[in-house]
Amino acid sequence: MHPTTPLCTATSESGKKQVVTGAYGGIARSWDMRSTACIVTMKVFAVPQLTLVTSL
Repeated sequence: MHPTTPLCTATSESGKKQVVTGAYGGIARSWDMRSTACIVTMKVFAVPQLTLVTSL
């Protein structure tokens, strides 16, 4: 769980039933929507006005 309200979300277009959420602090989490469990926690890097998640 994020310590604050997530600021962004992205859904999987490949049918994997996954969602990625991101919040201040540079942490992104990948969630399995079937079990509602966090399956991956990632430290992401951001360039001013550009943050990139390439795939789920």
